[in-house]
Amino acid sequence: MTDTKTGIDSLFDEIIILAKKCKFGNCTHIQEPGCEVLSALKSGTLHKDKYSHYMSLKKELNIMK
Repeated sequence: MTDTKTGIDSLFDEIIILAKKCKFGNCTHIQEPGCEVLSALKSGTLHKDKYSHYMSLKKELNIMK
């Protein structure tokens, strides 16, 4: 895969927008207080499957580095 990060960011643009609003710039969107991604997940505005796919792809990307 080439330019994987850009592909992930464009595919999950709603998560990227939410992530920019997180309290901490280095938020992992797993357990941090003030995480807008987790807040959207909890409220139902972010679908659980989309979040799971995003986190799985981010994990794979980190392994490939």
